[in-house]
Parts: sequence; C-alpha cells; structure tokens
Amino acid sequence: MSDNKLRLSPPWHTFFSMIKHAIGRDRCVNVLEMEQQSDILFIIPIEVKNREKAHALATVLTSSVSFGNIEVCIHVLHCDAVVRPNHLPQDRCCLIRTFKRALGSNYYFRSIEFKEVFDTTFVYPIFRREVLQFFNDDLSDYYSNFNGAVANVFADILKPQVGQFPINPSTANK
Repeated sequence: MSDNKLRLSPPWHTFFSMIKHAIGRDRCVNVLEMEQQSDILFIIPIEVKNREKAHALATVLTSSVSFGNIEVCIHVLHCDAVVRPNHLPQDRCCLIRTFKRALGSNYYFRSIEFKEVFDTTFVYPIFRREVLQFFNDDLSDYYSNFNGAVANVFADILKPQVGQFPINPSTANK
C-alpha cells in the first residue's frame, strides 16, 4: 500500500497567501510567515515601515478571521510592536486619508470613491483590474492555482465596515 496521500492546503493557508500577495505588493510592507501559536491559533505578522501607515492599515484590515475552530489573527507591526487601529474615521475626508495612508503605495490600489444610496454613504476602494494568482492545491484549477479578482481578494481581507461606512472593494474600469 502506498503512503502517498492527497493533501490539500487548509483554508487559513489560502487566507495567508491572499494577505501575502495582496497586502505584500507594497514597498513599505513586509508580510512575514504565518506563525502557529497553538492547534487553533495562527498569527499573520505584517511589518510596516511607517508608523502612520501601520495604524491606518490596522484600521482597514480585518483583525481576525475564523475557519471553524481555527482563528487567524493579523498583527500589524511597526518597530517590532503591534499597532492598534486609529480612531474610526467619522467623515469622508478622514476615511480618504486613512485609506490613502494604508494602501497608497500598494501596487493594486487605484483610488477611493463614494456613493450615496438611501442616506447611506458607501465607500468603494478601487483596485486594478487584475487577477491575483498563486499556487494553492486547488483541484478545480489545472495548475492547482488560486485565481481571484484583486477587488474580491481585498473584499476578503479588508473590514466590511470602517466606522459608519460600508466598504465595497471594486475593480477599475481601465
């Protein structure tokens, strides 16, 4: 009998790769290897060179995600210390400033737009029209790659709401 067993990457490894390949496309950011703290806790450390950018990134990135009983936490670091999110933006100008600080040097980020719908302000971070691709043991892909529209990947890793503003990552037209 063969010892070769089919093994697939767990979903928290896919999430880590999404962070690594999306947030990591920034000259001011270094996504370190995911650390296993216990059987049910993993940490994704993200080093940021600039303190203001680190606080802004901590404000817009999801801080944790659960995969059943597995918890993955994102720790944004500056000078080897975990930074906390900024105070939540209360108006458009503060939110624009926060997103531009957080993602302004990211390869995929283009701009941020707003739309009023039924007295609610929706926020649309606009990302390049590209596909993020990496190896992932994906049986549905011939080459076992993960293939995701960049805006959809950012939808999975950004907070769904920052302060009072719903966040809707979108794809640029050009």
